[in-house]
Amino acid sequence: KGSIMRPICFAHDPRAGQYCPKGIGCAKEHFDTRLEEFARRFDDARDCWDKKLARHSGGKRGSRRSSVHDPRSVHIGKDVTGDEVLALDATLKLPEPQLVHAHSISCYHDAAWHKRALKANMISTGAYIGRTCLWGSTPRLRLYRSMKPQEMLRFGDALGRHVGATLERLGLPAVCCIEKPLLDGFATGLAQTNFTPLVILAVNGGDAPLERQLQDRMVAHLP
Repeated sequence: KGSIMRPICFAHDPRAGQYCPKGIGCAKEHFDTRLEEFARRFDDARDCWDKKLARHSGGKRGSRRSSVHDPRSVHIGKDVTGDEVLALDATLKLPEPQLVHAHSISCYHDAAWHKRALKANMISTGAYIGRTCLWGSTPRLRLYRSMKPQEMLRFGDALGRHVGATLERLGLPAVCCIEKPLLDGFATGLAQTNFTPLVILAVNGGDAPLERQLQDRMVAHLP
């Protein structure tokens, strides 16, 4: 007999200190979201479920959008620990990548994801992104895998211009998380629109090194 796939239990999210009260008696699958791979799968499933509920509650049928992104503004709030968090939700139009597959996926994090990310108690890339003011302009991790090399450059450049313009509106230093395959184009676009100091956290993207030539170019042209 083949294995039976069980639905994911959304009441069980260890990174947020939440554990299903049914324990091993739960009929649904429990993911250890303290691990990045399981956290990603949990978030993707939760996003799909939230969108399904939204469609049913709205009672409308229409074409699916490739990205669900909430209109937002700049404000200072508090996360679950009580610390102040600068929340910047860009009202500028987010650049969209051209992906190699036909089915649509959400390219950016939405408000539901952000709410869950702020509940995380363990260190992870997702928890870190959720606490940066640029979380709404940060593409989902591993998105580059669905792009051709030239599209990585084009999209990275467009994303860099968008983030630069957003930082100029904010007027405060920030930390930006970007995956290495997008970094070349991102640095080019960012240099065209941004004069605000920032820290770039380059993550993932396989084993390719962050080349010295690119590092030197970033040091020379970025604040």
